[in-house]
Amino acid sequence: MHHNALWVGLANGLCCTPFWWSWSDTLNDSIVTNQLRFLGQFVADVDLAHLDLQPAQIEAGACDAWALKSDRLIFGWMVNPQTSLAHESFTITGLKDGDYEIRLYRTWRGLYLEPQTLPCRDGKLTVTIPELQTADSHASNIGHDIAFKITPR
Repeated sequence: MHHNALWVGLANGLCCTPFWWSWSDTLNDSIVTNQLRFLGQFVADVDLAHLDLQPAQIEAGACDAWALKSDRLIFGWMVNPQTSLAHESFTITGLKDGDYEIRLYRTWRGLYLEPQTLPCRDGKLTVTIPELQTADSHASNIGHDIAFKITPR
C-alpha cells in the first residue's frame, strides 16, 4: 500500500508525497528507505517546479494507469494488481506526431530498462511492456507495476 500510494500520488499530480506514520514489523526501514530512494532516483531529473504539467489522457486496458504531461516530458505509473504487466500496453493520446524516447522504470528495483524509441501517429503513442528474460541464470519478471518517462526526440 505504501509503495502504490507513493507512485500513484506522483503520477496523478498529488502536491505531496504520502507517508504513513505507522511503524511496524511489516513497514520498516528496509521497505521505507528503498521505496523513497527509488522514487527519489526517478524524480531526480524531473523539474517539477518549472514544468507546466497537465493530466495526460492514458488508456491501459484492464490495468490502472496515470500520467502527467508537458511539452518536454510525460511521466506516469501503470499497475496490474492481478498479474504481471508483461505484454500489457498503454496508449497516451493528444500528443504531437513524431518519435518519442520511452524509458521504463522498475519501481521495486530502482532500475531503468534500455530506452526505446517509438513513433506517435495521429496523436497516439502506444507502449507495450516487455517480458523480461532469464539472463546469467537469473530469472527476472517485470512485476505488477512500472513507471515511465517519455520525451520527444
